[in-house]
Amino acid sequence: MATYKTVTSIGQREDLTDVIYDISPTDTPFMSSVGKTKANAVYHEWQTDSLAAVNAANAAVEGDDAASATLAPTVRRGNRTQISQKNYPNLRHIRAG
Repeated sequence: MATYKTVTSIGQREDLTDVIYDISPTDTPFMSSVGKTKANAVYHEWQTDSLAAVNAANAAVEGDDAASATLAPTVRRGNRTQISQKNYPNLRHIRAG
């Protein structure tokens, strides 16, 4: 008989956080100091975004029309959780002596 694995099941609700994380190599003191979220499903997903490259020539004249920026979509990442267990014998039925 084949073993049923929840990883292969169809119709599981997605577990996607409501936060887009910045994982750029620069220091992120705010994100480093706040808590993270808890995974509620076997496959947990989140989105990441990165900062645009520095542009030293981005000075604009006051009152000028703003140009449309070229934006990149966020990246959706995910990871599977692992369920660990350790079984102990039922010690209530062992008599002393």
